[in-house]
Amino acid sequence: DVAVMYIDGVARPEIVEKIKKNLKNINVDAILDAGYIEQMSERKWWSPFPQVQMTERPDKASAALLEGRIAIAVDNSPLVLMLPSTLNTFFQAAEDYYDRWEIMSFIRIIRYICGFFAFSLSALYIAITLFHPSMIPTDLALKISGSRAPVPINTVFEVVLLELIFEALREAGIRLPQAIGSTLGIVGGIIIGQAAVEAGLISPMVVIIVSLTGICSFAIPNISLVSAFRLLKYFMILLSSIFGMLGFAVGVFMVLT
Repeated sequence: DVAVMYIDGVARPEIVEKIKKNLKNINVDAILDAGYIEQMSERKWWSPFPQVQMTERPDKASAALLEGRIAIAVDNSPLVLMLPSTLNTFFQAAEDYYDRWEIMSFIRIIRYICGFFAFSLSALYIAITLFHPSMIPTDLALKISGSRAPVPINTVFEVVLLELIFEALREAGIRLPQAIGSTLGIVGGIIIGQAAVEAGLISPMVVIIVSLTGICSFAIPNISLVSAFRLLKYFMILLSSIFGMLGFAVGVFMVLT
């Protein structure tokens, strides 16, 4: 059973009819979860970005209904789909409704900045250090070159290797029990990063860049958007490692588009 919920007189009738029509066009043997409808109702299936907002919180779904949006509930699923969705809605957390507008607007701006750096910071570091070192202040450039001197691998492989290790730690932390998983993520990251720096395999600056990228991704409240940024990060690294700042700029424009 699938329920389409909206407030009559608040939601736009043409959007309601369009959503109902799209649901009728789904032809599948069974709908076991709301995620089935999410994937089957996306028009741009090749895009890594989520196009439907999902929530488990009744207050957030109620707020969406009051804003004129449509909620889709699936029997036996804890998730509710909220349509239509824009990029702005994926940066919105449930607590945004309860605090004052000044602090929540400031936090929302911080989330946008973190969202940008979550997929671009590693690529920006590669583009500047490999192709445009003159953009770095002299003192900082000397620090970076000094820390990279004992490292036997090139910058691109170094960044990608540490990013993959970070992804593995994140995935391992999810699969383990909660108490052990959080400890593994923090302690494992510190121990592996410190050991790799002391062994001369990774430069300290790369550890800082990858750590900041991970922290920025944790600041985004929507897990589907975080997953998109995790994929796009490697796309940006590829372009920056080949074309430098030109590739970085082209990649940013492609992501925004």
